[in-house]
Amino acid sequence: MSTAADTASALDVLDGDVDCVVATDTVAGDPLDLLESVRRRWPALPVFLLAEDGDEALASEAVAAGVDGYVPTSAGPDVLRDRIAAVVEPEDSLPLDSELDRLRLVYEQAPLAVVEVDADGHITAWNDGAADIFGYEASEAIGEPVVELLVPPDEREAVRPIADAALSPDGEVPSVNVNRNVTADGTELTCEWYNTTLTDDGTVLGALSFVQDVSDRVNRRETVESLQAMTSELVGVEEPTRVADFAVEAARTVLDQPYAGVFFYDDYSEVLVPVSATDEVASHFDEPTTLGADDGLVWNAFENGETAVINEAATARTAIPPSLDLESAIVVPLGDHGILVFGARARNAFDRTDVQMVNILASTTQAALDRSTRERDLKRHQTIVEAAGDGVFALDESGHFHAVNDVLAEMTGYEREDLIGRHVDEVLPREHIERGREEFAALSDGETRTFELDFGDEEVVEYEATIAVLPQETTFEGTAVVVRDISARKRMEAELVEQKRKIEALHAIASDLDDCETRDEIWALTVEAAERVLDFDICCVDEVADDFLVSRALSSEIEPEGYSERAPITQGLAGKTHRTGESFLIDDVTADNAAEPEDRTYRSLLSVPVGDEGVFQAVSDEVDAFDRTDLELTELLLTHVADALERASFEAELKDERDRFAALFQNVPDPVVYAVHEDGYPTVVEINSAFEQVFGYDADEIVGGNLDEFIVPPDRETESDHINDQAYRGELVEREVKRRTTDGLRDFLMTVVPVDLDESSPRTFGVYTDITERKERQKRVEILNRVLRHDLRNGMNIIKGSAEMLGDVVDGTAAIGYSETIIDRADDLISLAEKTRAVERTLDRDHAATGPVNVHESVSTSIAQVAEEHPEAEFTTDLPESAQVRADDLLRTAIFHVIENAVEHNDTGTPNVHVSARRGETDPDVLQVSVADDGPGIPASERALISEEQEITQLRHASGLGLWLVNWVVTQSGGWISFEDNEPRGSVVTLHVPLAMSSASEASDERTGTGENETTPVE
Repeated sequence: MSTAADTASALDVLDGDVDCVVATDTVAGDPLDLLESVRRRWPALPVFLLAEDGDEALASEAVAAGVDGYVPTSAGPDVLRDRIAAVVEPEDSLPLDSELDRLRLVYEQAPLAVVEVDADGHITAWNDGAADIFGYEASEAIGEPVVELLVPPDEREAVRPIADAALSPDGEVPSVNVNRNVTADGTELTCEWYNTTLTDDGTVLGALSFVQDVSDRVNRRETVESLQAMTSELVGVEEPTRVADFAVEAARTVLDQPYAGVFFYDDYSEVLVPVSATDEVASHFDEPTTLGADDGLVWNAFENGETAVINEAATARTAIPPSLDLESAIVVPLGDHGILVFGARARNAFDRTDVQMVNILASTTQAALDRSTRERDLKRHQTIVEAAGDGVFALDESGHFHAVNDVLAEMTGYEREDLIGRHVDEVLPREHIERGREEFAALSDGETRTFELDFGDEEVVEYEATIAVLPQETTFEGTAVVVRDISARKRMEAELVEQKRKIEALHAIASDLDDCETRDEIWALTVEAAERVLDFDICCVDEVADDFLVSRALSSEIEPEGYSERAPITQGLAGKTHRTGESFLIDDVTADNAAEPEDRTYRSLLSVPVGDEGVFQAVSDEVDAFDRTDLELTELLLTHVADALERASFEAELKDERDRFAALFQNVPDPVVYAVHEDGYPTVVEINSAFEQVFGYDADEIVGGNLDEFIVPPDRETESDHINDQAYRGELVEREVKRRTTDGLRDFLMTVVPVDLDESSPRTFGVYTDITERKERQKRVEILNRVLRHDLRNGMNIIKGSAEMLGDVVDGTAAIGYSETIIDRADDLISLAEKTRAVERTLDRDHAATGPVNVHESVSTSIAQVAEEHPEAEFTTDLPESAQVRADDLLRTAIFHVIENAVEHNDTGTPNVHVSARRGETDPDVLQVSVADDGPGIPASERALISEEQEITQLRHASGLGLWLVNWVVTQSGGWISFEDNEPRGSVVTLHVPLAMSSASEASDERTGTGENETTPVE
């Protein structure tokens, strides 16, 4: 192997026996010039280019110039060796004696995708690089239009002009074009296209393109831009913890790192403390996790200020909680503030780009923290100078007060004006002055010293003094001192620490409550938390059961035999707590009448409701044992408990509802299908066994398919599409349809019920009631009914006319009776035919709107009609003046038929009919309309027909038809009909009809009169 530093030296070496040339981008001059020189003198000599990563422009130019192979240095020497061997010593191939062979190898082995199209834009050449990027093999790509195959639809409008220009003899083709592309599996990526028009004597033959995937590069640029935008947003963030939250959010959303957190360095404890983390990380910090000097890699990264990358076993090699199970990690220092940590559950998860992006984020975060620290220090200094609550004074070099504030004057007992100019020895105790001089002697430029002191005659107060040397640049030289009363602060700090501990522990209890599966477990954990977290020695919790408070959990300090396990909610403070929903804090139960502890030795009591579920109580044998903080923490605990109880109840109800629905779905006798509307058609999710039986499709066969393709006949597709649209809009659909089964077409009453009514709902239930046989039977009955009625009416008219003619002939003879019998019977049959027709017309009417019907008016009109036809009948009424019932207009027809029936079937010379109306005795919202007569009564057989205890036969087909119609009308109005015997003879028919809202609410203590008898109002 020979080497050369420049092109001239290389050409000299090539005069010998050389198998191939490897040019690097470090050769003196342009490596492409070397390639061109070699091609002129040795056209068949293989040439390879070895270049640094990322120089895709050089690579594409080299491939276009005819290089036999391009290998990035990152690929390693083995790849270069294999490429050379494939060209110099190819197996089972012919020598590379022709330019065509060399170009073929360029196509096949080029590191970039090579795509060639003809003049129509159809792919004619496709190398392995193109197959690697786009996922199509050459056999799949060649012949396809390049734009339609590789460009997403929304990008084609922008790309097509470039493609057209590349195929135009005078088109201006950009040397490089970057656009979005799509692979065979639908994945989108961003590619860089180097396009060249292929011509022959001015004729465009096609175009040649070299393509590389630059998605990563584009993504990196977008990421950097997002991080730069974050920098501007951080300018207004002052709090360090908010800066940390901002950094963590950027890690998750910008860098797509779900495992990230920020640790701040705690100067006091000299450890790193977590202050912000993504949700995936924060959920694993059940206990406060700190990182100290013993935590190797992480601490070293912080202490040395160097980024650390861990490629495997990150959890085991750091103090990261083991439950995170991280393999890889990046630890980036944030100056003196702390560290930024990223993690991943895969090994070697972070590459060089990831590290660069993380460092950019860390630099931005550190700058924001530096700015936040400076601003915070400045505000603190301003606060000190302004002396908000602290004593501040300045001494000159001789120890005289030069400046003081009101707080210091109050501390010393002097007026502010009296202190100015006075020597410090005259004001402060000698021991404090000596201590101050010791601290002052130890001061250096820019340093402050802080020490604690106390003084006071009656009550000793703790103070903190901070002393500093005033800089010489000021108008005077001396000492600045800040004196702060720290007794309350120390007490509050201790209380806050304890309160924080309890709050954190209570929030941790909330997680444990979520794990409880039963209410008993929740109650037991409630008492356990009160003992362990709130430090309550004696406590209990009772659950509301009906009208009692029942004990559910007791602390270990309560003797079970001395505790009432069941008490009415009307008694004691526990009952009052539940009834009012208020908490009670009683300092001394002996002075409170509402407190009734089982053991009168208890003095303090805390009683808090657990939502509507129960009551928690804690007691102590000491007075004032509980304070407001105890009450607030208890209420916080019980808020979590109430939520847990609600969740447990909801989950139990949800399970019961789910089980009931599943049973209903599978056991309903009609076919039911559950479908989800996707892409305009219903996709079957589930069917019940009745659906399988009626339609003939197994669940495995139809589930997941288009329901309409299985059951909708081709000529009903438009109707089906309209039904689908209605259901998708959340409308309830009910209609008769014809659907296809495996046995043929059948008629169904279809009901489509959207899961979400009155709003867009892709989920629907379809119920199909098979009415095929019913419709066929109805059609046959209608045909027979029309034929029979027509023939009966025509035949009876002929018989009646003949009988009348016969009567004229035999008038005056004994035969006249036979003629009259024939005429009467013919009239009865003609009347029956007309009544049957009226019933049919009534039943065929569309359902009339239900509304108020005036009973008085309906009865009066009916009596007038019947009296006109039967003047011999006598009528009396007992009716309210204004009673309205909830029915339709058919009720008037029903009342008429009952009154008419009472007269027509009366065998007395003067039929007596009495009509009355009154409220029901047991149901005051129902009006009872009764028609009483003195006729022979209604036969039991007709009553049985009305109650459907007997079927209509050829012997009973005409009897009771009017009453049957009455029963149907009253039933449709939500009422019923009853029969009684009248005294001394006759029948009483009563229509029970619901009152309209107005009549149902009227008072019944006023009475009015109407009709022949006294008319009473509704009672």
